[in-house]
Amino acid sequence: MSVTDAHRLFLQVLMAQSAVEAENAINIAQECSAATESGNDLSKSDFLAFIRAINDGLKTVAMKIGQVKSQVTGDTYFAVVNQVGDSIAERATIHKAYTDYIRLLIETITFGQPDGTISRNDALHLRIELKGPVKGLYEINTLLDTLAEDLWLEKIPAEKFTLGPRSILELPVFLKDSHASRVAAGDDIQAIADCAFCKNMCVYGHRCHSCDTRSCFPCLKKAFPNSSTLECPNDSCREPWDKPHEIQSNVESVATAAVASADSSSQSQGIRTPARQGGVKNVKTEPPSEARSSKRTRRSK
Repeated sequence: MSVTDAHRLFLQVLMAQSAVEAENAINIAQECSAATESGNDLSKSDFLAFIRAINDGLKTVAMKIGQVKSQVTGDTYFAVVNQVGDSIAERATIHKAYTDYIRLLIETITFGQPDGTISRNDALHLRIELKGPVKGLYEINTLLDTLAEDLWLEKIPAEKFTLGPRSILELPVFLKDSHASRVAAGDDIQAIADCAFCKNMCVYGHRCHSCDTRSCFPCLKKAFPNSSTLECPNDSCREPWDKPHEIQSNVESVATAAVASADSSSQSQGIRTPARQGGVKNVKTEPPSEARSSKRTRRSK
């Protein structure tokens, strides 16, 4: 399939966003196809061929449209990603003012947390571990929500975060290189592993205690929908795992709570959800004027 105006228009739309859920991506491709003279009506079955044609054209600049599944909800997302395994510090998609903090946050979730999550309070506390001036509490709190909106992080119950689809899609090379460097330096950190089913990097999921095989929760739900028992998918292990109904309820409650948490967080903090433009942006560096006025009033009393 040759590249047409429909492909170029779709790529332009996708590059203006951080990541797009699969159904929405198909709708955008259909609209781009219908809106251009070069495009024909695009069926869902033609969508992957449509993506492959764009990726063939992007090879010369070491980029591609990648797809990845959410570790929380199981939804598939598409995004334009850099295929070069350069440092996160060199990536234009991460706000440079927060590079050191974001690197520490992502490495802490990946290497330092057995369940692949971090609480909001612990994430806020990380800011004081960095050298130089300490970032403000409100500033980092807003940054966390912005990272979640842009799908670098995902929210889960109990005000926790894990890596989002954009991080899973774009950062495996960086994280594996970072892991190798830290192990070589003598750090005792947990290994990075891919999901036994979908083969994406698995940070938030079920871990086998015998062989360290991992699976994201949506994959377990799909692989064992009705079984009363399940076992490690590693043929050389086959260790019994948790009952599927526990994992299924976990997936369902996580997905529901993630949506509720995002809504309540935006409402309670007065944060307007911006159109996703591929990275952290418009991060406020001081509290609202009302809050500052309230503090001055209390001091005057």
